[in-house]
Amino acid sequence: MGSKSLNDLGLLYSQKEFGGEKYGGDQLERRLLVYPALCFLPSGLQITDMSIILQPSGPHGAKRILVLNPSGINIQVLKVIFASDAVTEVCQLREICKKTRTHDIDDLKLQVNGDMCAVICYRLKDLTTGPQRAILEFVEVLSARGTESKDEKNIFYYAMHSSGLLKKIEDLLRKKAAIEMEGDKILTGVSAQLVRIIFLIMKIDEIDEGIMNICTTTIVRYTQALIQKLKEYSKAQFKYQGEEEEQEEELVTTLEQGTRNIKVLQVIIQWNIQYLSSEVNLQELINPLLHINCSKELKCPKRMYIHAYQGVDEFQGSVYYLLSELSNFDNMRDYLVNEHNALGHISHPLVTVAKGFNLGSSQNEGNEYNEGNTMIRMEYYSRGVVSGILNFLRVILNDPNNINTSASIPGLFHALIILSRYPTDDEDEEDSGDQVSIIRQRSLGCLDQIQWDSIVNIRKQLMIEHKLVHAVSSSLSGSNEENADVIYSALITIQNIFIRLRGEGNPTQPALPDILKEVDEQCEQEGTINEIEEHIFRSKEILDSVKKSKCLGQLQLALHLWNIKANSVEEKQLPPYSNDNIELNIAGTKVEGLSERTTIVNDSPGTGYVSSNGNDDTECGYDTTPCLTLKYAADQVLKVITANPRKIIFKDQYTVSE
Repeated sequence: MGSKSLNDLGLLYSQKEFGGEKYGGDQLERRLLVYPALCFLPSGLQITDMSIILQPSGPHGAKRILVLNPSGINIQVLKVIFASDAVTEVCQLREICKKTRTHDIDDLKLQVNGDMCAVICYRLKDLTTGPQRAILEFVEVLSARGTESKDEKNIFYYAMHSSGLLKKIEDLLRKKAAIEMEGDKILTGVSAQLVRIIFLIMKIDEIDEGIMNICTTTIVRYTQALIQKLKEYSKAQFKYQGEEEEQEEELVTTLEQGTRNIKVLQVIIQWNIQYLSSEVNLQELINPLLHINCSKELKCPKRMYIHAYQGVDEFQGSVYYLLSELSNFDNMRDYLVNEHNALGHISHPLVTVAKGFNLGSSQNEGNEYNEGNTMIRMEYYSRGVVSGILNFLRVILNDPNNINTSASIPGLFHALIILSRYPTDDEDEEDSGDQVSIIRQRSLGCLDQIQWDSIVNIRKQLMIEHKLVHAVSSSLSGSNEENADVIYSALITIQNIFIRLRGEGNPTQPALPDILKEVDEQCEQEGTINEIEEHIFRSKEILDSVKKSKCLGQLQLALHLWNIKANSVEEKQLPPYSNDNIELNIAGTKVEGLSERTTIVNDSPGTGYVSSNGNDDTECGYDTTPCLTLKYAADQVLKVITANPRKIIFKDQYTVSE
């Protein structure tokens, strides 16, 4: 009896074990793969930390030892697990799932191939047993990890497709959906899990129309069941004392599955809104989710209270993202705002969180941290929930009517300013930096949206009462912000403020020269805008030179707009195109003797770019610098013509403040 090591796993086997035929390591592996039904893997198992000891029950009494790879994720390990008893198989598959969630993605790409998927496909049957559902859980975990790539397709798409595993998933979904649609069948969660796998592996346009409708119907039914279960739990949680542990375990499972299903529904809404609108009363289906843990102060009759168990925060965060997707459709947004007071429901958490910080206002500037209030309040609204609310608010504010309504909500504007300077908790390592940056960036986005589309009184409130320019710029100076994307968003906001105060960008809104002067004085006194440049240059965190240059370029735009003094009222009507040489005095720089063509083109209100062309009117690619005002475009022209003067052609009549 001979023995040989199989790859690097140390699997000892008998050459006579398969009918006396002799196999090398690779040949044996192929035998196990192609003929899984013929595999003679004995039932006795002894599991240690780093090995599985097989105690054979056949005629050959030799003990075989499988030494586990530290990753525990490969085809050999799976085959041994599949050959074990049901209890052991479930336990080991759960451990494999746990490791797969955090395992190095590059190593997973090497291990998970068509061969492994073929073995999994063979093992998947009717999904009625514990081991079967554990295998399906492993497939879902793999599918989710496969999305962590910039590749066009899921990393594991080809392996699952070529092995037949993807087709097996679709066939199982058809069978499960048909069974569950027959009367009032108990929803086990398996159908929803199959739907999630399909959406993780395939693109929407690759999914068969019949499968798509099954997916939509399945997720809708599970969402209905989820909401009903949460309502029942909300009513019953105070009645059954002594059963807290059992209730908590059930609720955690419900919330975890609910979070996954809601993320799938987000995608379905984008692609199958026609079906949902015509066949499903989507508004009535979704609206209860808005009322989960809503404030008691609202005295909302639809309030559902869910205790702060594990998974509640992630669930609520996914709910707000779902509502954001839904609100991209005007009728859905209007329904949530008008019929369910969506603005009131999401404003209260933001104001509550902001009250936990003392980061400066029109009455109290500074960066002090109010510990007493903060930690108590933040227990109820995690960073994930806050970022989800801000995302939802931004979509609601796309309607100018809602901007006007938001101005009447006490403390909301102040809360957004505070959240744009949300502090980092150095002791909290859980994606702290990313979440904080998202909160800051989305708060700035909401403020920018409000000041851009609001009426005059609201803009005055933001600029005078809340000192918006100073509030935003001071959060970037010193060392208050190190994230390049947040810095860029803040500078965009500052720039847009100056554009709007000058009456550019929106022909329906007037210029506000009085407010512009006051803002100008604020900037002169505080000097915060000028301090930002030094911070960007000296930042040790912004290592990406492209991002740093992008921020500095945006800063120059903001500074340029500020430096066009508010009291400069003299305007110059620039002439149309002429073959004669012209003399211009723009921004104090005298230019004469121009030749050839340089055109300032206005794409849309408030935007423009410089385009240099030859005599044949074809673009020569000399300069197509994006600009946000014609004034800046003119300055860019000056830079272009300094070394090689060109004729400036104004295709239209433009008014430029000097």
